[in-house]
Amino acid sequence: MNEHRVRRAVVAIGDLPSTGHVPAEPAERLTVPSALTGTADAYERVAAHLADFAEILVVYPEWDAAPARRLLPVVRGLLDTDRVAELGLRLPPLAFSLVADLLAHSARYMPLGLLARVSERLEREVAAGARMGSVTRLANVPAGLRQHVRSYVPGSGFVAWAAPVPRVDAVNRRTGTVDPPEPVPDGQVHLLVARRDGEFPGLRDRLVEAFRPDKVLDVAPQPLGTRYWGTRRHAEFVAFSTAPSAFRALVQGERFWHCPWCRRPTASEICPSCRMFQTDPPHQNQSWPPAPPDPAPGREAAPAARDGAAVPLGDSPTPILTSAVRTPVRTPIALPPAGTAAAHSSGAPDDPARSA
Repeated sequence: MNEHRVRRAVVAIGDLPSTGHVPAEPAERLTVPSALTGTADAYERVAAHLADFAEILVVYPEWDAAPARRLLPVVRGLLDTDRVAELGLRLPPLAFSLVADLLAHSARYMPLGLLARVSERLEREVAAGARMGSVTRLANVPAGLRQHVRSYVPGSGFVAWAAPVPRVDAVNRRTGTVDPPEPVPDGQVHLLVARRDGEFPGLRDRLVEAFRPDKVLDVAPQPLGTRYWGTRRHAEFVAFSTAPSAFRALVQGERFWHCPWCRRPTASEICPSCRMFQTDPPHQNQSWPPAPPDPAPGREAAPAARDGAAVPLGDSPTPILTSAVRTPVRTPIALPPAGTAAAHSSGAPDDPARSA
């Protein structure tokens, strides 16, 4: 398979509609109303995608992972394919929706195995949280006993941070100041705010003071916001950098190798394509982006593409990255010898030499 010509798709499982902030084609959405209809719909949608794309990355929220973990093994088995990779994100609904669309755009430039690694870094680069009046039912972000008790005091308020560092802050009644955890996004920062029924009218101004964004957008509340934050009275927000250097730093220099089982590029402890544990990643791994191959005899090398030009989002049609990053040329590697721990790992394919 020529990695440079591979077409990849990203599918998000859950009622997590797109924010519409990423100008490129967003990730496909797949809701699962029930086990029976959800399986049939997932089978049809994935089968249709496999007809058009060489690989599919299915992303789902870790805090609502049961539908995806129930469906994906069934769909893989019915289609008899290993071209469906999976990835769980710990982000809350608004940040999850944004990152899913960013991954869908980035899938055009890098293999899914490296994309999964980039998602882990994105979870630490965005600032995602919510303003709420009570944390008594907040289960996805740890809150202390004092904060639970304070929730019963009239007029109390909190800001719960899910990323980059989970924590809960009590809001100062007099100033209402928002103090984001480090690291704070820097350079061409965009801020998305989703408020329900005009809740917390002063929140937007406090967030602008905290993040100094270049652009602020009001977006629709996420349907699963109440489930994640434990209360209907909340206002969700996410801040992130759109600077070219910020995204470039996420991928440049990342080490990756070819999985011994499915031979697809990966940079994670567990390969997102075949779900096999990488017991002993090859020492001769590569750095992203890989060096271009030598030109054919008698032909000059093509000029190097300019790394990531401007990254305007929202109302500009310019994509996040304007240059296609070269993907690695697939090279054969030695498979794990029989009798090793990797050969006896649970879920190993009967024939490890099967091509991707």
